[in-house]
Amino acid sequence: MNFAQKRREQAGIRSLGELRRSGRVKRGSDPSLFVNSTPEFDCLVHKWSRKEVLGVLGDSGVGKSEVVLQLMKDILISNPESCAVYVSLERTDQEIAKRWFDMTGDDEELAERLFILSRYDDEGKSRESISMRWIKEQLNVYKDAIGDVS
Repeated sequence: MNFAQKRREQAGIRSLGELRRSGRVKRGSDPSLFVNSTPEFDCLVHKWSRKEVLGVLGDSGVGKSEVVLQLMKDILISNPESCAVYVSLERTDQEIAKRWFDMTGDDEELAERLFILSRYDDEGKSRESISMRWIKEQLNVYKDAIGDVS
């Protein structure tokens, strides 16, 4: 074992190849979980799947919200039985609603299938302790209330 391998082992860092050899990860997808979208996204080697979480990170003002809302709109249109939860760490419900209704032309049916999990409370005040644990707990509340979502 060389020095670099020893340091990775001590730090608990493993490559994807190491994870596969150990049996912790495997190749393949469950086609029953695939979500249909637009041709731009359906051409991916591995389609979007239900029960997956997608995070989009980037500087303020680069278009993250617009891209995610467009993707959710396309998924909701292509999968009439689905709903989606938009987790917002930056925008209020009103800011998201304005973008959504501008994008969908006030389509009420689509609006009924999009849910917003926001860092802001009903008065528009930022919640104090936002963490991945809180988001996961809240998503479980949504799951219990509306079932699995896209």
